Amino acid sequence: MHGLYADGSSWIDVIHYLQSAGLNVTVVQNPLTSLADDVAATRRVLASLDGPTVLVGHSFAATWYQVSTADRTINPDLERFLAKRMNATTIELDSSHVSLVSHPKEITDLILLAAGHNKSPT
Repeated sequence: MHGLYADGSSWIDVIHYLQSAGLNVTVVQNPLTSLADDVAATRRVLASLDGPTVLVGHSFAATWYQVSTADRTINPDLERFLAKRMNATTIELDSSHVSLVSHPKEITDLILLAAGHNKSPT
């Protein structure tokens, strides 16, 4: 899932790595017209899926979190606080807010670990 100022294409490199690891990947293209519309779009996609599903966004899979140490959108100290409060398994990347674009391999590895898989193929 993407947030404001982005769309599903932001995940293109992560999608490639996840598919290379053998996972089926579906991207929710949020309309960004309202929170209710975004939630409805996400629910429609989730309802169409079979089997175990990992929903990925800024924080995901119950207790997994990635801190961007050079984030100028969300203060990294706030990210650390939120991750700690969630008791999340956390990694830190020297990245801006869009770590999925600049560090797709590392984000993929975190998603795979959250989904109970090994790290992605090289």
